[in-house]
Amino acid sequence: MARAVMIANRDCQAPAPREGPVTDAGGGGRLKPDIWLWLAGGGSIAAALLHLACMLGGPDWYRWMGAGDDIARAVERGQLRPYLLTIGIAAILFGWAWFAFAAARLLPRPPLLRTGLVAIIFVLLLRAAALFVPGLWAPETGATFKIISSLIVLALGLSFLIGTVRAWPTLSVRT
Repeated sequence: MARAVMIANRDCQAPAPREGPVTDAGGGGRLKPDIWLWLAGGGSIAAALLHLACMLGGPDWYRWMGAGDDIARAVERGQLRPYLLTIGIAAILFGWAWFAFAAARLLPRPPLLRTGLVAIIFVLLLRAAALFVPGLWAPETGATFKIISSLIVLALGLSFLIGTVRAWPTLSVRT
């Protein structure tokens, strides 16, 4: 009899918890925002603001950020193209922040959330890997800029990747 109760108790045990989204303790099972997605969103916003700051800082800032002499000279000549490119890059980065914060359930869900996150991860990791492609960089781009910018982009890409993997099971649920 005792053996039968032990077997029954063993068979009725709750399954081990799965890896996946973390819920807050005592919060009614609400999902806790993932720190990796916070870092991905915050990093995207910081990068967007840094790009926009170039518009205020002028040609020297564009050079320092690695835009190259062609873009810096265009800024010196007062051309519109560098500013439009900068605004476009910042808009993309702000969009990426929206996707990160939406995946963390902090903002409304954009269309194609999962597809967008995969595309963002691909672009960021591809850009980080560009460090190792000879001839891809402008000749005046220094090694320090290439290495530091690639490491920053790699960190951002890994933040998106880790956060997305952790949140993946919940990302198909429409809320």
